[in-house]
Amino acid sequence: MKRILVLALVFLIICCSPKKIEKNQTARIGIPVEALPLFDIQKDPFLDDFRMITLKPEERVKNLEVLLFSTKSSAFDGIVVPSRTAPVLKEWASCFPTEWKKGLNKEVLNLFTTENGIYALPLNLDFPVFIYIKEPFNDLPEPKNLGFLRDDIRHLQRRGKANIGLVSTVSEDVLFLSLLASERGIPPERLYDYHSVKLMEFFKEFDLSKIKIHQAESMLLSGSATAAFVKLSECSALLEKLKKQGLNAVVTPLPSTLKSFSIYDGFCLMGYNFDDTKIKLFKHFLEEDFQKGFINKGIYPIIETQNVDSPCRNAIENTTVIGFPFEWEGLNFLKESIDDVVVYGDDPESSLVRAEARLRNLREK
Repeated sequence: MKRILVLALVFLIICCSPKKIEKNQTARIGIPVEALPLFDIQKDPFLDDFRMITLKPEERVKNLEVLLFSTKSSAFDGIVVPSRTAPVLKEWASCFPTEWKKGLNKEVLNLFTTENGIYALPLNLDFPVFIYIKEPFNDLPEPKNLGFLRDDIRHLQRRGKANIGLVSTVSEDVLFLSLLASERGIPPERLYDYHSVKLMEFFKEFDLSKIKIHQAESMLLSGSATAAFVKLSECSALLEKLKKQGLNAVVTPLPSTLKSFSIYDGFCLMGYNFDDTKIKLFKHFLEEDFQKGFINKGIYPIIETQNVDSPCRNAIENTTVIGFPFEWEGLNFLKESIDDVVVYGDDPESSLVRAEARLRNLREK
């Protein structure tokens, strides 16, 4: 009788205990190649709960991700996507609980929050910032806006202190929209206006096509460039390499007339057909240990309190992070317009007029 009571008590305890995630239950997550630096499995033991599957770089949102989400495919439980992809997949995505917002960067999370919850969970903090080598600018006005920056770079080029002067490792449309918002003081609603034409002329003059970070690093080290637009995630490693060569660099928000805006350009986790078990697994990505690990990898976490001692603190605290103001097709129109001007030498105003007309026709359909 005593044995029966003991067994009954054990059974009752087991039944009433909170359910734990089984170690052999894994969530399959698709990861584009460019997002792999976010995940270092050897340093993050909890990632044993996940099966990471690399997505081929050519399989992008207009085919693979849309197919998976729209059909509720069982191939993946979640997919890591660039921020620009998230709105395209929004209608099919499951939502994460709104209470997960506590302690996370509010500006970024608000971009992906609806009345039903968070449809895309930002994993890292990333947006365009400005970096320049301090010494050449000592006798020049601080490049607070694009007008001062243009004059400073021209002056350095005339003095032979910079052959190229200014470079960028940021996607052309992301940089253009970020600088345009910073010049206008508000996120843009149109592709064509006075400010966008002047900015396109700026792009053309300095040939601001996207280059690799190692190319920008080489140019800054050699002195052929004195300033660069880079992603926040690239800053820590770049600053360290410049410092080792005796170069003192400064990281600031984007040059602006009134207020610095930057398009959020990080990675988000999205999924579909969520159940309670999968939700608990995905919560790992917001835990402090995982987010702290970003700092050691030169990646800035979405947790607000982790940026206090960062060399990029000024840029982080004085940048207003915004989302893409145009739909997917509108961004393609802008990218084509920038290519026409920077690569093929088209007239900036004519190119933007065409892009604006295409965007208007798209919205009227």
